[in-house]
Amino acid sequence: MKGSGSEGEGAGQDEVGGVGRGCKLSMMCWNVGGWGKKDGSDWNRMEDVLDMRAKVVDLYRPDVIAVVETWLRGEEVIEVDGYRWVGRNRRGLHRKAVRGSGGVGLLIKEEVLESYTIEILESDVEDILWVRIRQVEEEEEEALVLAVCYIPPESSSRGVSAEDVLQSLAEQVARFRAQGPMILCGDFNARCGSLDADCEGLPSRKVIDVVKNSQGETFVDFLSSVNMAVVNGRKGQDAFTCISSKGCSVVDYCIVGVDNFELIDNFKVLTMSECVEGMQCRGDISRIPDHSIIQWEVFVDGMVRKEIRSDQHVGKMRLRVPESYLENEVERVNGLTEKLRGVGKDQKAVDEIYDEVVRVMKQGLVEERVQRVKRGQPWFSRELAQCRKEFHRAEREWLKCDNQEQKRQLRQVYKMKRKGYKRAVYEAKKKFNEKRHDELEGLLSNPRRWWKAVRKLGVIDRDKRAGAVSKVVNEVGEVKEGEEAVGVWKRHFEKVMNSVGMAEEYRESEYGDTVGQFKLLDEDIRREEVVLAL
Repeated sequence: MKGSGSEGEGAGQDEVGGVGRGCKLSMMCWNVGGWGKKDGSDWNRMEDVLDMRAKVVDLYRPDVIAVVETWLRGEEVIEVDGYRWVGRNRRGLHRKAVRGSGGVGLLIKEEVLESYTIEILESDVEDILWVRIRQVEEEEEEALVLAVCYIPPESSSRGVSAEDVLQSLAEQVARFRAQGPMILCGDFNARCGSLDADCEGLPSRKVIDVVKNSQGETFVDFLSSVNMAVVNGRKGQDAFTCISSKGCSVVDYCIVGVDNFELIDNFKVLTMSECVEGMQCRGDISRIPDHSIIQWEVFVDGMVRKEIRSDQHVGKMRLRVPESYLENEVERVNGLTEKLRGVGKDQKAVDEIYDEVVRVMKQGLVEERVQRVKRGQPWFSRELAQCRKEFHRAEREWLKCDNQEQKRQLRQVYKMKRKGYKRAVYEAKKKFNEKRHDELEGLLSNPRRWWKAVRKLGVIDRDKRAGAVSKVVNEVGEVKEGEEAVGVWKRHFEKVMNSVGMAEEYRESEYGDTVGQFKLLDEDIRREEVVLAL
């Protein structure tokens, strides 16, 4: 693979493994524990702005996000602004299952798709998705091959053998290896302990999870057979990848070929506590997963990106006038003033002076990023914020402790703090909702004020209702929006209303002229009807 740079051929680059270091893709892998939330008998996707998944994507916004355990069913997709979804949902679900299970996929930033093509290589094996990432106009260049994996734990009711899945994965690695550098990531439910594959020339792996299981032994055998190594513990910032009241473990991995190990840069594992603190949210965050986020950057070659910056999501830029504005440019401004007085009616000279004045004024401004206003929740108090800090501090102390006896004690403290925080949040929400209920009851005698209060609470959100139908999945599983979405809805209702069986049922109905009654549906909606409906 050939390196590419912005300042001449080979400028400012170090060649590692035959790949230029001048260009990177930022990636993230996360077991989200279900992308939706349970609401009665339905699963609403990404509708809750307090959902941890929505906030994490909005905070980091990497180029590629590998999503594990999506819990999507059928042809369901994940929709995130600025990203395109490529997924593999589980097909063999029990007919009485209240939700989906397993499932993997990728969210690719739309800006990345301007320079790259994403091709699905294979998705036949359940919960494993293979894709190839290649520069748009470089058919002959090597591609980056990426696999997202989920292997259920030993206790899973799926009856899936980890050994069989890893054997299939090894066969796929052998089949796709010739296409370019390869990265595997996901939740393997493999606890390796101190076991490690023979990785000659690589740093030894720092072990933080000393427990091993049979799935971990099989996993290490798989790594040895395909000559690949886990990045966790060998590079960057490592941490436990699954943390809950039951304990902590390392089961999520980023895996790369031994020969391509140096392609990975800025590797880090971020726990959920670190993510919550990084977001600086004032309020509760719902549905926090147990699994940590794995982040890394990968050096890619021959792919000239179109000004894709990893920090574009943080906020818009604005120019601010500093207190010492133009203090160091006084002489220059005075010189331009005198020059302007002496040019007379020479328009060209006046234009040149004007352009110079504009340049001077712009140079004196300070560029700063517009910080987003973080809306807090009215029930979240300072006491709750302090309680959350203590809960996170207890988690860090527990995870960093090396003494086993003391670690067991710190774990009990962590569980107590976590339980106390959840109870405090529940009580605060309960009191706030009771107070809100009483206030609404007091306004029942005044409907206008009652509806105004309801709208202020956000119970009625017309924008969300409109957005719910602005995008729709058509008959072949493609997401359509705008006029195309209207066409999908139109075909759907035409099919429903013009069904032969339904038409016959209407004709034979004992209620008389049903067809005549339905002619009312074709009439225009009057303004008065709209006013009454609102």
